[in-house]
Amino acid sequence: MNDIQEPVAKLFSSMPIDSIQTIPFHEAIRFEQKSLTFVLHLHKTKKKHPMSFQIQGKLYRKFDTEQKTETFKAREFVILVEEGMYPQYIKFQLTQERCSLIDPFEIDDQILVHFDLRGREWNDKFFTNLNAWRIEKPEQGETPPTQDADFPSYEDAPPETEDSLDDLPF
Repeated sequence: MNDIQEPVAKLFSSMPIDSIQTIPFHEAIRFEQKSLTFVLHLHKTKKKHPMSFQIQGKLYRKFDTEQKTETFKAREFVILVEEGMYPQYIKFQLTQERCSLIDPFEIDDQILVHFDLRGREWNDKFFTNLNAWRIEKPEQGETPPTQDADFPSYEDAPPETEDSLDDLPF
């Protein structure tokens, strides 16, 4: 255990921790307890952006970098997330020096995208961007969490009866 991991282990000493590791360059510590994985982000001076997210998917398409103005350039890419009934094609934007972050990855690679959700208004129109700021290969064996795993499906519902159709309280 290093000097960062030890205080975290003490902080969570009431929980049995199966493994603990520092995530290099990410200012974070990852620890596992049974089937749960926790990532504790350590930020010394800056608070984590409140709209910071991550998602895992398959790289579907990479677009060329576009020079929007003399001082601004952007590049887009799309990942395919196959969760639920319908595949989701999610487009992200890279800006400025981050435009090359997607270069090491090939189409069909599984990637983990860290991004911020950004919105703005222009001429009474509203725009939303998913601004990627880190792209990495997921750890071996790591699978994306499925949001629908804990929810019953329609087929799990009890069969409808005449009494169940008239169960409104008024």
